[in-house]
Amino acid sequence: MFVDAPRDGDKALLLFPNGEDRIITLKAGKVTQTKYGAIRHDDMLTKSWGGIIETSTGFRVFFQKPTHSEIVYSLFSRKSQVIYEKDVALMLMHSGIGKGSIVGESGVGSGFLTAHILSAIGSKDSYWGYEIRKDMAETAVRNLNLLGYDIRDRIIIKDIREGVEEKGFQAFFLDLPEPWEAMESIYDSLAASARVVAFVPSTNQIIKTLNYNSVKKKYYIYRVFETMVREYEKDGEAFRPSFFQKVFSGYVMVFLKKSQGD
Repeated sequence: MFVDAPRDGDKALLLFPNGEDRIITLKAGKVTQTKYGAIRHDDMLTKSWGGIIETSTGFRVFFQKPTHSEIVYSLFSRKSQVIYEKDVALMLMHSGIGKGSIVGESGVGSGFLTAHILSAIGSKDSYWGYEIRKDMAETAVRNLNLLGYDIRDRIIIKDIREGVEEKGFQAFFLDLPEPWEAMESIYDSLAASARVVAFVPSTNQIIKTLNYNSVKKKYYIYRVFETMVREYEKDGEAFRPSFFQKVFSGYVMVFLKKSQGD
């Protein structure tokens, strides 16, 4: 029978009696202190995922393998505004990317979207990131190391508006104040069937991008979205929406490249 057990160096999701959660990195011999008492990592390393351990004061804590997204949003450092899960999911779905897709990203920031792109394409070898700030790129590199990705040689420090030398991108993600300027500079580097997915925080940026495209006519405007997610309290006696919500975060635009002369 297959047994899925944690190993030294794995990330573990702890769920406490009050409903709070926390992600830790397991290390043999280590002890994590919590308000419920001390938790010995060795206790988890001798059990299977989904088990129960007791703290030094007798509280029972459930532990489980965390998802890719839970690691990103719990452990990544934030040096910039990040793109939330609800928007990331929509962006990936409409980008059409999968294993082996050649993908570009401009505005890497802290690497939150990058982590999900790399998970979708399965390797850093078909990814290129472009970031104007070296300190941002360094933060992204450190964050992605937590997931086992070493992308030091995959992020180029440059202004995307100057153009890119790499070719054949099947999808390109833009998280920039002026996405319309980048759409002009990356056009010749996109594959014939490429999609461009842009995230912007204001309607002004949407209008400027649409106006750019109405003049240049290099892209087909496919979709414009705003996503909203409503989370609820996990209480059967008082089931209601949570007080703290990430209701609005920004807009997602999806463009399809047109062939020259169309």
